[in-house]
Amino acid sequence: MKPSLTFLRFACLLLLTGPTLGAQTFPPFSGTIFINPNIITSADPTTFTGLSDAGQGNRWMFDRRSGWVFLNAFLFNATYSNGQVIEVQVNPEFATVEAARVEAQRFAPVIGQLPRRQLRDVQTVWIHRGIHPFGGGNNNLLIHTGQAALYETDGILEEVLVHEAAHTSLDTDFAASPGWMAAQVADGRFISVYARQYPVQEDIAESFLPWLALRYRRDRIPDSLADTIQQTIPNRIAFFDAQRFDMYPFVGQPHYSDWLAGHPSIATRRPGADPDGDGISNLLEFVLGGNPTEPDRTILGSLANGTTTPAEPIDGSFSFTFSRRATSIPQVELTFQHSSDLITWSDIPIDPPGSAATGRVTLGPIVGGMQPVTITLPVTSDPSRFIRLKANASLPSGNLLVNGSGESPPDVGWTIIANGGSGWSRMAAGGFDGIPGYFVTSFGWGRRFQVVDLVAAGFTPAQLDEAPRIRVGEAISSYFNNQPDSFYIRVELRGEGQNVIASWNAGTFTAPLTATTDWVLHQHDFTGYGPGVRYVYFEDGGIDRGFWAGPFGTYHDAASVEVFPGQ
Repeated sequence: MKPSLTFLRFACLLLLTGPTLGAQTFPPFSGTIFINPNIITSADPTTFTGLSDAGQGNRWMFDRRSGWVFLNAFLFNATYSNGQVIEVQVNPEFATVEAARVEAQRFAPVIGQLPRRQLRDVQTVWIHRGIHPFGGGNNNLLIHTGQAALYETDGILEEVLVHEAAHTSLDTDFAASPGWMAAQVADGRFISVYARQYPVQEDIAESFLPWLALRYRRDRIPDSLADTIQQTIPNRIAFFDAQRFDMYPFVGQPHYSDWLAGHPSIATRRPGADPDGDGISNLLEFVLGGNPTEPDRTILGSLANGTTTPAEPIDGSFSFTFSRRATSIPQVELTFQHSSDLITWSDIPIDPPGSAATGRVTLGPIVGGMQPVTITLPVTSDPSRFIRLKANASLPSGNLLVNGSGESPPDVGWTIIANGGSGWSRMAAGGFDGIPGYFVTSFGWGRRFQVVDLVAAGFTPAQLDEAPRIRVGEAISSYFNNQPDSFYIRVELRGEGQNVIASWNAGTFTAPLTATTDWVLHQHDFTGYGPGVRYVYFEDGGIDRGFWAGPFGTYHDAASVEVFPGQ
């Protein structure tokens, strides 16, 4: 049965009724994909980690040259660093799998340069020949290679994919939402002629790229362009700001846990801990761009530095400024608080910016991974004004396993139970998770384990007795599948006396699972297991069923144990 056309922007354009706007100034651009070719460049990072062949299969594909077609497409699985797998479907007109693979490899890394939030709903990519516009929607990105060559010549291939992925992953959530439509009305105009012509279908995609440039690539665009964007769609900019999107890889390492991993010497990983004794918790060190191993109160700026005098009142107001790490935006909810007596506090949310009635929040462009935040407060008759910053987050602990991604030799962090065949080996490059390295078993069973002491990791018994979510997992692949290799993963939550409270298995030693040549992430969340957990026991193993001498068995990478405590 042919797929539905209902949500295919590239299949048909319907002129829908948008919000009613008054007299408008003519839009500054015809279309925003052309505003600047340097918003994303080929030198920027990508989350793409690998491409694997998946044979051929019959697929419905949309082709702008002929409409819907049912083809025996060449299939490839593009893998990204968060475990997402996108099926790339290439038109059989490319004749050979080698030629099709070249096209898949041409676009999969570029797609990985887009923010993660834009890839959330992308499940497939269609690739055809021809000079025809790209498309987005229906969990898909549509590419015509002749048109791609023209976009590459103009330097805007990446910018076009940003536009199309906005259709795929943002339109459904926001295009007809009350908040977005209110922002349209408040702005009173559109960023482009294309957005004005199609206010429901195109305004999100046309506005997202300018916001991206203004907030995350301000150093790459001229002041005149930045001013035009800010002055034309300020309320849409504020709307996008308020969503706190996951913008990795635009803002470096994505998670608090990755930041913690860069400071292995700290005594405790808990967000509320203060290992360097400077009065700033780990969580706020992360938010404010600090180092948890080096006391430094200068990162507080005017917020809480007693030696800093606020600016003289101008037009009946005071302004306070601090800078926050861009990676913290989707993870940490910030609230600015002020008081005249240290008893009663008034809140000004940072995201979305607080209203002008109680205080005004101005978010600056992200430069060097940091975003300035300015809070403006009215002058009052109170003799004193106290201010503080409140951070609220539910953050993972980071990976509590040692050497889970092949960073070190096989015996580091692991207790080897069995070292059969040629033994456990470490490959220094490649892998699943973007961290170079992974482990390989051989023609005899390789088995190993770790025990994580959760209290020693910084969690209190009270926190653990609340049964926080505990996520465990590992990515498995293999060298050769003509003789399918075998593996298993076993995880137990244990109490004080090593009693088993809850367990999860992906296969067992006596009844293992079959590995494939594609990386597969096996993952499980423990929830609702009750009080008493103090340890996590993690065991895995694998064997090469082809019995080749050397490291030709199962591949093991990204073994992890993460705890998600309460806020």
